[in-house]
Amino acid sequence: PQDKWMVQMNTEKVGTDSGVVDAMLAGYLAGHMTNRSLVDTFKLGASAMVYTSTKVGNQFGTMPELQETFASIDVHIVEEQVNI
Repeated sequence: PQDKWMVQMNTEKVGTDSGVVDAMLAGYLAGHMTNRSLVDTFKLGASAMVYTSTKVGNQFGTMPELQETFASIDVHIVEEQVNI
């Protein structure tokens, strides 16, 4: 069993959908590979997705650009699995 998490972010889109899933996955993997906490890993993936969705075309943000949106992203656990 695994915990269930919720990630809430600003979904106001002014760019294109092109590359948003790739950006989310890249952000998540970057967080995971640099041993960030699970919350920060989810935030990095969400930040990458938000950044790319505000651009036209496939533009990916740098770490400082992505961290600008960290405060506006809410990550919380919605269902915690308990091993008995």
